[in-house]
Amino acid sequence: MAKYKRIMKPERATQNHVIDVLLEQMPSCYTYGGNLQDVDNWCLREDVLTEWLTHKDRGERQMTEEHARNAVHKLKQEIQNCTLWEDLNQVSENVYQMLRYGTSYSRGIGQTDGMAHFIDWEHP
Repeated sequence: MAKYKRIMKPERATQNHVIDVLLEQMPSCYTYGGNLQDVDNWCLREDVLTEWLTHKDRGERQMTEEHARNAVHKLKQEIQNCTLWEDLNQVSENVYQMLRYGTSYSRGIGQTDGMAHFIDWEHP
């Protein structure tokens, strides 16, 4: 690990510079999530996404905790489908489709399915 310290320090400085520029020039577009250096390196932060999907400010798009967990689980399963290099293109397309257009979830027996939108394209 010691041999990488030489690389990590300039990279951290560059990252800090990018964060400063984004927050200074476009403060309404970005929210700094903090230094995630000690967080598991996983492309999906399930807790943050679930919290956002269930937040009351989402109005009619607000989901129940159970529905949000199920939708996030579907997204996570799709991401984990990439087990071979050959799968990468198809899985990337599937994940893109889910992020761009949402994914359906069951609201219960006799009820119409809901649509979970992981990105609020109307209010980016």
